[in-house]
Formats: sequence, C-alpha cells, structure tokens
Amino acid sequence: MNAAELIDVLRKQGVGLVVAESCTGGLLSATVTDVAGCSDVFLQGHVVYANAAKCTTLQIPETLIAEFGAVSAEVAHGMAQSAALGGSGLCQGPCLGLATTGVAGPAASEAKPVGTVFLAASIYHPEFGYSATLPQSLVLKGARQSIRQQTVESILCLGVKLLADVAFQG
Repeated sequence: MNAAELIDVLRKQGVGLVVAESCTGGLLSATVTDVAGCSDVFLQGHVVYANAAKCTTLQIPETLIAEFGAVSAEVAHGMAQSAALGGSGLCQGPCLGLATTGVAGPAASEAKPVGTVFLAASIYHPEFGYSATLPQSLVLKGARQSIRQQTVESILCLGVKLLADVAFQG
C-alpha cells in the first residue's frame, strides 16, 4: 500500500485526511505530501511526540496516558478520533484520522520493547458522528528508520481497510 492509493480512495469517497503522529515523527505526513495532488484531501498533520503535546494538541486526557502509557491502543484510538473530529471541521465533511504511536528505538522498556507500535484509523462525519474506529497493534523488527517506515506503510493500509469496511460514500 502506498500513499497515492489512499489518496485516490479518499478522493473518490469525498473524505478528508488528518494525521496524528508520534513514533513516525512526521514521516507519515511527508509520505502523503510526496504525492502530487494530495492537497485535494490532506488537511493537516500533527506531530505530537511529547505526552504534553498529545494532551494539548489532541486533547488526550493525561489520565489516559497515566493509566495506559503514551504507547498504547487507548492513546492511539484517542489520537485518531481527535484527528478525524478536527479534520471534519476543516473540510465541513467526513474525515479520516490516522494515528501512530510506538517505540521506534533504540530506547525501550521491558513492557514495551523496540518495535511495539499501536495504530488507529477513525472516520468522523459532522452529521453522523464517528462511523468507525479501527485499531491495530504491531511488533515490528528492524532499526529505528525501518520501524518508522513499516509503521507508515501499515497505517496507510489500515486507512484503506477502514474506508473499505465502512463502504463510506461521502
């Protein structure tokens, strides 16, 4: 899966895109904006590396991070929903939010080793609310840049899967 394929699906369905990135540190936004014509659907990208940025930019509750950790399915879910909600206001229509959080390395913890990644994709429509949120957890192998690249490829696939699952037609 590549960014051009996701952009094509978004364009056909009349859906905007906002991304919220932690472990990918802007690589997802860069991958999307490398595609000519992405401005038809790409609205905004947030790089929220620090926990405080997740809380202030995306309104992720501090208690959620304290309970589950920044690298968790729960935080990825919240990031994706916040991105989708914010994006729908920008485009006045449905929006796909994609979120990445994980441990790209080299530092890690026993509970969350290098390669632990949580993704989420969420669709929000201003009239109907959240259509769906799809989570995914991964344990990736490789060096830091490889983990970040694999994460980008995985979240692009997850976004296309969610759009196909809900068969959303703008």
